[in-house]
Amino acid sequence: MSALDSPPQAAGAATRSHQPRPAPAPADLPPDTVIKKLSSAGAFYLNKVQYLVGAQHGFQQVLVITNGDKPGDTITVTDLEGEILIEYTRPAPGTGYVGNARPPGPHTNKPQPSPKS
Repeated sequence: MSALDSPPQAAGAATRSHQPRPAPAPADLPPDTVIKKLSSAGAFYLNKVQYLVGAQHGFQQVLVITNGDKPGDTITVTDLEGEILIEYTRPAPGTGYVGNARPPGPHTNKPQPSPKS
């Protein structure tokens, strides 16, 4: 049997790297919790307001936990494992966008050298 007659899987032509699948979404959520999928920019919509989580979380599923619908109430965003990504206070009526209060661009966790060095 030649290489032309063999299926691609047998010849090793279809080798894929399998990435781990994301954690499954919880089945039974409290009434004040919803699952949202973030956009490529790491944002989601809730009640006609766009909230930015961060581009490093783009396309992830997150849990959005609300504590009321009035301005000043809290909104907590966690990943599916339960780690808190960001917390917001609900904005005043008429607000269309809430940022994450971080400057744009890549973020490093490395300490910066002092200017006197």
